[in-house]
Amino acid sequence: RKRKRVDMKKLYLDNSLQPINEASSAPSMFQKCRDHLQTSLQARVADLFVYPPDQDFAQAFNGMLNNASNLLLDLEYVERDVAPCFPPSIDAVQVFVTSYNSALEVQVGKYRSGTVSDVLDQTANLVMRLYLDGIQDQIHTWVTNIYNRDEEAVVGPSGELHSTRPNDIMNILSSQITIAQEWLSGGLLARVVLTCLTALMDQLKARALRFASTLTTTTDIEALCSFINDTDVLQVNSGL
Repeated sequence: RKRKRVDMKKLYLDNSLQPINEASSAPSMFQKCRDHLQTSLQARVADLFVYPPDQDFAQAFNGMLNNASNLLLDLEYVERDVAPCFPPSIDAVQVFVTSYNSALEVQVGKYRSGTVSDVLDQTANLVMRLYLDGIQDQIHTWVTNIYNRDEEAVVGPSGELHSTRPNDIMNILSSQITIAQEWLSGGLLARVVLTCLTALMDQLKARALRFASTLTTTTDIEALCSFINDTDVLQVNSGL
């Protein structure tokens, strides 16, 4: 049965020029190709607008505008390079435009339907991130000062060399966690603990690299032994 496409509204005529109900007939190759192209394009647009959950609204919105601009540029390549690959019966440019428009309307609708709770959540995430950054900076500063101060090594019961640094460092971590416990709980408190331990590990790694870089030149053996033993104490006390 011969079909003739008469417009872009999916209206088809049979040999007697009567409309054919597409739902009651098997999909043509044109329909399959068009539908598959629309589905893949909409999925592509959806992937472009996925942002990290902790990204603030302004960054996400600017990213949305940037992606929308890139999609417009895509249409130039579609018209020049992609459309000629399809048969004349499939207006590839129109399919791209329709798919992009519908997908963009969905994304814009998500921002329009944003509730007060969404804004509050974004603000809370931003405040929490700034709070954790402040904790990390404080720990880096205080631990650096502790390691830079002059201190004589203390001989342990088995003759090992120690210092008072582990106790001072643990007091700093404990104070940060104690303050957080007054206001936070659950996952938020766990993020504070993780931030403290991460900052401590960064300091220990940096100091270990400093010793390794001077191991064959000016390394103070007593200072190195004290650092190793102090690190063991910190690992036991902090569970690293």
